[in-house]
Amino acid sequence: MGIGSAFAFVGVLVVATRWFPPYIFAFLVGIAQFLAAIGALGGELPLAGLVNEFGWRTVMVLSGILGIVIALFCAMIIRDYPSSHLRPPPQPRHHVWKELKEIFHSTQTWWTALYAFSSWGPIAVFAALWGVPYMMIKYHISNTKAALAIAMVWMGLALMSPFLGWFSDKLGRRCILLTSTSFIGLIGSLVAIYVPGIPFWLCCVFLFLIGVAAAGQILTFALVKDNNRHSRIATAIGLNNMAVVIGGALFQPFVGYILDHFWNGQKVGGVPIYSIENYHIGLVVVPICFAIGAIVSLFFIRETYCRSHYDDYTDYVH
Repeated sequence: MGIGSAFAFVGVLVVATRWFPPYIFAFLVGIAQFLAAIGALGGELPLAGLVNEFGWRTVMVLSGILGIVIALFCAMIIRDYPSSHLRPPPQPRHHVWKELKEIFHSTQTWWTALYAFSSWGPIAVFAALWGVPYMMIKYHISNTKAALAIAMVWMGLALMSPFLGWFSDKLGRRCILLTSTSFIGLIGSLVAIYVPGIPFWLCCVFLFLIGVAAAGQILTFALVKDNNRHSRIATAIGLNNMAVVIGGALFQPFVGYILDHFWNGQKVGGVPIYSIENYHIGLVVVPICFAIGAIVSLFFIRETYCRSHYDDYTDYVH
């Protein structure tokens, strides 16, 4: 499943670089992230209701069938290059290790990847896994209502992503927006997770701000495009996307380990029940990630002013 998913976002962005002019690239990344967040939003509240009604096996089978249908539509409709080309433009020979070596030697690539890692880590930890059980414990609510609260994170991400991409292209800046979203995420996560006694609706507002903050990671792909040769963009985007998903691969089990370590042994129906204090310790990685993103964007990532550092880009669409 992971291998199949790895091609999705990278493929979309590479096709976008071929079909559209570079000055709207960040906006297109935002649109792609908007659709991804809508898909994740469908996996929260509606999926919780379907699982309760039909069971998880039936829902997984139906999800797989839907994926096959989408794949068939993609095969019939999407093309690598605009139809104005009688044949694909000649491509240079790609030497993977040579391209990776060049990309690895760019310090800006690593700082950008670190920001991508830290901005998506909170989503992987909180919105995708531990947020629902945390909200159930904190407010003593059902999994459906908790999923509704976590859906606010995905709503913030979905709504902010295309706007942030458009605004970055319009403003001609990347770094100031990266820093601003990181501070929004830091404040939002500290309040939503650690401030006691806030009303459920107000917590949902700060969860929405966490999603707004996570939208900053779309600009890392624009920075990757700005900082690498056009012939290296697909490889560089893949590396940056790897940094994004590593956040989930590392932080999800790490938070689980922390919860188990401080767990008092309580179970209900054979399922471990973690206390609110356990979650406060484990979820500290969420504000820490946003703090790292703020530091990296403020002091280490150089502003590109939305312009490529290389002049070997050729427009495919006029």
